[in-house]
Amino acid sequence: MLEVLKLKNFAIAEEVTLNFSKGFNVITGETGAGKSIILNAISMIMGDRADSSIIRKGEEEAIAEAVFITDDEIAKFCKDNGLECAGELIVRRIFKKNGKNSVFVNDNRVTLLFLKKVMEKIIDLNNQNEHQMLMNPENHKIFLDYFGDYKDEKNEYISIYMELNDLIKRYENFKKNEKELRRRYDNFRFEFDEIGKANLKAGEEEEIEKELKVLENAKSIRDAAGMLFSIVEDNDAFALILEKIYENSSLIRGINEELDRYSEEIDNGINTFLDAIKSLKNYTDELELDEERLYFLNERLALIEKLKRKYGDTIEDILAYKEKIGEELEEIEKMSFDATEITKEIEKLKSKLLEKHELFDKKKRETAVAFEKAVENEFKWLNMEKSSIKIKFLPVMNGIEINGEKFGVYGNSEPEFFIETNRGEGFYPLVKIASGGELSRVLFSIKSVISDKLNVKVIIFDEIDSGIGGETAKKLAKKLKELSKNIQVIAITHQPQIAAVSDIHYFIEKKEKNGRIISNANKLNYNEHIKEIARMISGDEYDEHTIATAEKLCNEK
Repeated sequence: MLEVLKLKNFAIAEEVTLNFSKGFNVITGETGAGKSIILNAISMIMGDRADSSIIRKGEEEAIAEAVFITDDEIAKFCKDNGLECAGELIVRRIFKKNGKNSVFVNDNRVTLLFLKKVMEKIIDLNNQNEHQMLMNPENHKIFLDYFGDYKDEKNEYISIYMELNDLIKRYENFKKNEKELRRRYDNFRFEFDEIGKANLKAGEEEEIEKELKVLENAKSIRDAAGMLFSIVEDNDAFALILEKIYENSSLIRGINEELDRYSEEIDNGINTFLDAIKSLKNYTDELELDEERLYFLNERLALIEKLKRKYGDTIEDILAYKEKIGEELEEIEKMSFDATEITKEIEKLKSKLLEKHELFDKKKRETAVAFEKAVENEFKWLNMEKSSIKIKFLPVMNGIEINGEKFGVYGNSEPEFFIETNRGEGFYPLVKIASGGELSRVLFSIKSVISDKLNVKVIIFDEIDSGIGGETAKKLAKKLKELSKNIQVIAITHQPQIAAVSDIHYFIEKKEKNGRIISNANKLNYNEHIKEIARMISGDEYDEHTIATAEKLCNEK
C-alpha cells in the first residue's frame, strides 16, 4: 500500500506530506486548491514524464517521494532486477530546471521504464486518461481480458497468428523483391567465398611481416653471424684474450665478497657471450634464403592488402564482415523457399489458426456474457437499473484472410461496449452516447468487477463521482468503502457522501506565505472531518443543521 507521499517545491506545494492508511482514503478541497498537484505527483511516481514547469518558481528542483509497504511478489520482482526492497519500497523522483531529472528506488538509480513496470504491479490510477481509454473501442478488449480466464487460449492463438503472419510477410516480401534479393545474394556469395578461400587468421599479417623481415635479411644475418663465429672459433688472438681475462679474473677472487662478485660477473658474462654465439650459429645454419617462401609470403601479404581495400582495415574487420554477410546469406536463403512448399506450410498454419481461434473465440464470448451480467449488477447499485451493457464482437477489417474472413491478432472480431441507457431504447456504442456521469459510473462498475484481477495494491480514483450526486453518490460511497476492505483505495472527490465514509480524510487548501500562495494538505481529525463534510454540503456558510446532516452521513459508515 501507499504509506507516505512527500512533495517539495512541486508546483505550489512548497512542502507537503500525506500519510495514508489501509482502507479508504479521501482527498477533498475547493477547486484550484491543489488536489490535481497530488494526482500529478502520483502520476510522476508511477513513471509519467514531466518537464521543468512543475518546479516551484524560484527553486532549482522539485522532489516527489512515495513510500510503499510491499509484499513478496514486489520484493521478488525487485530482486530479479537487482534491487532489494523487502518490506518497503521508496520511490524518489528529482526534477531539475536544467532537465537532468533522476529516478531512485530504495536509493538505487533506476530507469523510468523500470519504475513504470514496478508501479504497474502496485497502483491502478483512474483519471481522465482512463476515461479516454474507455472512450476508445480499441481498449475495450483490455477490460474484457482482465475479467476473463482465457490467457492460455489467447496466447496459443496469438503465437500461431504471429508465426503465420511472419511467414506470409516473408513470402510476400521475397516475391516482391526477388530480383533484387537474387542480385544481393550473388554479390554476397562472391564476397563470402572470396574471403573464405583466403583462409585468413587473426594476427596473421603481423606474423608474415616478421618472417619476411628475417627472410629479406637472411644473407646479411648469415654473414654477420659467420664473422662473429670465426672471431670466436678461428682467431688465436681472441682465444688468447679470453684466456687472459679468465686468468686475471681468477686473481682477484678470495680477497673479499665484492671482488668475488665482480670476478663471477666477468666469468658469467663471457660464458653468456660464448653461448649466444653458438646459438646464433645454430640459428643461421638453419636459415636459408628460400626464394619460394619469400615469394609466397609477399603474395599472401598482397592478397591481404587487396581484401583490406575491399572489406575492412584489418583482418579482424574482414572476418567480421564475412560473418555479417554470412548472416545475410542465411536470411536470403530462408526467404528463397520453394513456392509450393511454403504455400503448403501457410495453409497448414491457417488450419491450425482456425482451431486455436475456435477455442479462444468461445472463451471470449462466454466471458462477455458473464462480464455483462457482473457490470449490470454494479449498475443497479449506482441507480442505473434501467441501463444495460452489451458486448458486441465486430468483424476486423484488416488481417490475414482465411475463407473470406479477416483474422487479426485478437481473432476475426474485437469487442466493443454498447449501452442502453433506458430499457427498450436499443443499444448504441458507449463512446457515442455516454454522458460524463454515466461514463464515470460505467468505468467504476467495470473497475469494481475486475478489481480482484488487477493484482495491484492501491487503486486511485480521480473524481470518479463526476456528474453524479444524491442517492447515487451515496451508493458509490458504499461500493468504494466495500472495495477498500480488500485493497487500499484513495479517492479525490467533491461528493460529501463519499468523503463521509472515509477512514483517512485530507483537506487541500491554499494559503498565503511570505506573499506567495502555497498548497497545504491537512489530515483532518473527527471534528474537522465533520466540518469539511458540512462545507461540501452547503459551502462555507454552513449551520448547525448542516453539521448535524454531516455528522449523520459520517456515522452511517
